[in-house]
Amino acid sequence: MSKPQMLILNPMMVHQDSLLTIQNTEGHFENNDYIIKNEFGIVIRKGNLSNSFFGFQIRIIGMKSGFYHFIMGNQSKQFQVI
Repeated sequence: MSKPQMLILNPMMVHQDSLLTIQNTEGHFENNDYIIKNEFGIVIRKGNLSNSFFGFQIRIIGMKSGFYHFIMGNQSKQFQVI
């Protein structure tokens, strides 16, 4: 039985037009689909990884200042765009 993946977002406060790094404490990602929702639960962005990377980056562009949730599989992590 494998351990559940634990996502790490860095930085937690992201400037607009910069990069958000997503890593997995267990190495590869088990689920390749992700979504980003705003604080009202509206889906802002969807994506899919083509490979099981140990980490990847998303450019934060076109997102207003506020709180967002990055969701991948059963993991959800909050970050803030400033």
